[in-house]
Amino acid sequence: MRKLLVTDIDGTLAHRDNIPEEVVQTCLGLRQEGWEIVVATGRILASARGHMKSVGALPQAIVYDGARIMSNETGKEIWGATINPETVEGILRTIWDLAPGIQVFGDEKVFCRPDDTLARKYFSSLGVPVIDDLACPRAIRGVFRVIIHGQAGSVEEIGEDVSAAIGDSARAVFAGDGFLDILGPGISKGAALDRLLGSLEEEGSPVLVAAAGDHLNDMELLEYAHISITMEDAREPLLAMADVILPPASEKGFSRISGPLRSLAGPFEALSYEGRLPRGRVCKTSPGERPQGGIFNGGEGH
Repeated sequence: MRKLLVTDIDGTLAHRDNIPEEVVQTCLGLRQEGWEIVVATGRILASARGHMKSVGALPQAIVYDGARIMSNETGKEIWGATINPETVEGILRTIWDLAPGIQVFGDEKVFCRPDDTLARKYFSSLGVPVIDDLACPRAIRGVFRVIIHGQAGSVEEIGEDVSAAIGDSARAVFAGDGFLDILGPGISKGAALDRLLGSLEEEGSPVLVAAAGDHLNDMELLEYAHISITMEDAREPLLAMADVILPPASEKGFSRISGPLRSLAGPFEALSYEGRLPRGRVCKTSPGERPQGGIFNGGEGH
């Protein structure tokens, strides 16, 4: 049986773009116990690569908040779903006067407004092409995601209005404090994981999936996994569904994942040996069956 730990980066592994050494060592220990780490992030591949290397992740990565699966080895797309160019224009028209900041992501490149100096500086430092000519709404081909960013309160206020305006043509989801992602319909990290698992299971071995994330764009990922993990400062829907709740990333909470994960994996490993390990959520425990105390709240150490 393969064991996959699928994890978000920001707010889960990393705090303020840094993965602590304690978390790096925890990931090393998990790999020694047979866990394979897969990154599932809202980042593009260029900004995820360093973190993937730090934790020893598999080359396959879920990026762009589930709109793409890419290989870190080749830099190429394994699977991807773009947004219709006319839909992109409609999204931009909807958010143009509402959004403090707008970024449009193509194939490892970003479109932004001419005055978005922060985006230009950050992505240029990664070697990512920045096209800062987004002076008005227009149709753009090959777009995987549109981001609204700004002060958390401002973005929260416009989020519901944006969702209502775009309807079924796209999907809006909060991806962090001050970030709203707009993706193609049906796109999520969980749906991308389902696609990735399809290719892995074809190799002949059942797969036990644990998933970790901290924000609303991680919900489908946690819903899909056999074992779901979140952080104490996560949004309420994630706290309600989680099998394990760890201290926040600011307190290096991921470094305390090993004990709970080891305990919860046991019953699923037994099902695998018996040939009865279902795929994904169908075999999740109910809240009443969750381990309590130090395991459930991440109180055990490495």
